[in-house]
Amino acid sequence: MIELGKAQYERAELYTFSEAAEEMQIRIGKKVLGRNKILEILRDCNVLNYRNRPFPEFQKYFEIKVKIHRPNKMLRKDVVPLIKGTHGLQFIKKTVEDYLSRNNIPNLKRREKIKRCTPL
Repeated sequence: MIELGKAQYERAELYTFSEAAEEMQIRIGKKVLGRNKILEILRDCNVLNYRNRPFPEFQKYFEIKVKIHRPNKMLRKDVVPLIKGTHGLQFIKKTVEDYLSRNNIPNLKRREKIKRCTPL
């Protein structure tokens, strides 16, 4: 089972991005890339959109789950992308390593991220 907040998902080879970052251990020198940098790189490669949802041609590597919770007595629905199995992990690792072989680690400020990640 994957636990996110109070929501639980049946585990059928599904990984959260935190688990994937720990599993893949992509290193740049002594640094290990974390969940947020991997998400940033995937958005920059046009695999994920600005809301971290996969574009249609990459949906075979991801599964979308909806997490519903009630902060401050308001109903809130969050969409959580999960990575499907080892083929999803391999795809992400290959994409990130290919990106890093051509570019530096992205180091964008919050405002630049929002500007850059808006859909076309």
